[in-house]
Amino acid sequence: MLSPKTTDKSSFPVGEAEGLPFISVIIPVRNGEGRLETCLASLQNQTYPKDRFEVIVADGRSVDRTVEISKEFGAIVVDNPGLIVASGRNVGIKAAQGNLLAFTDDDCIVPPNWLANAERYLRDDHVGGVGGPTKLPESATDFSKAVFILFRWASLARYSVQSDVPLASDAPDLPGGNVFYRARAVEEAGLYREELITAEDVDMNMRIISEGYRLEYWPNLLVWHNKRDKPLSFFHQIRRFAIGRVQLGHRHRGAVRPLHTLMAAIAPLALIGFGIAVAAGCAVYAMAVFLVALFSLLLAGLVSSKSLRLAFLCVPVVAIFTVAWSIGYISGVFSPEKSIRVKRDIAQSKPLHDKG
Repeated sequence: MLSPKTTDKSSFPVGEAEGLPFISVIIPVRNGEGRLETCLASLQNQTYPKDRFEVIVADGRSVDRTVEISKEFGAIVVDNPGLIVASGRNVGIKAAQGNLLAFTDDDCIVPPNWLANAERYLRDDHVGGVGGPTKLPESATDFSKAVFILFRWASLARYSVQSDVPLASDAPDLPGGNVFYRARAVEEAGLYREELITAEDVDMNMRIISEGYRLEYWPNLLVWHNKRDKPLSFFHQIRRFAIGRVQLGHRHRGAVRPLHTLMAAIAPLALIGFGIAVAAGCAVYAMAVFLVALFSLLLAGLVSSKSLRLAFLCVPVVAIFTVAWSIGYISGVFSPEKSIRVKRDIAQSKPLHDKG
């Protein structure tokens, strides 16, 4: 066990520390052993005064040592009977004492100035939330690095905030694992919607903006976040992302954008097109198109990673993403009730780290 470290208050002017807002850090977890320790240790090293923040672990009835580990690090543990991330965030909010609410995940590592930076950015009462980039740890596997490249491409197209790509200061969305909200803004917007399989954080950001608050993105308000390191885990994550995006589209006009629908159509259209080409005796031309697309993907991966190995790994990552997104999107459109049941089944058997 790592013992708590004495907070360094030298960075705060005399008398200022006593007037700082109280911050509640909320971490939804299920079976987080092996990841949660590093996250909690990073929270112990904050320069923010230790008596001005609390750490709340919303436990989804873990069957490993998650609860024991949380208590060893001095965290407050609350029961999350709903098991999913959204319900974990909600039980954490209900238990929180803070004027500011911070959310991160058990597979994240936060730098020592994380809380102090966020507090400064939230001094403007018109700002309802702040967030920043999620960077990949140096220890990440090659598969995780390839996944990160894909998220970076999505960020460059303004379709994701889950990367290290700098964004404009005024943001329409913030990453759910690296976000701070004014407690009053969350109270006015309402709790997280637990019926959403994913994208509950996007929904919250939209509702806070609708209450008249601004969201701000700050490049130096970063966390390190591990991306999926196994193909099957990545597949399930993206499938749930797609289902959640469809669900969100029923609640917010514009939540489903053209590229969301286009990505869902690529896999089935490619399969149909190849079948037609073979039937028409044009298989050679279809194969030529496939090779051009493959070469373009390898080139993009090489430019982004400067590594031939990562460039080749981008190929299966993009393939998994395309197929998983298509399956999730189509099931979300045509079988919404079944999609919601999938969320509960996954919650019963998977750690929240595998949430999406």
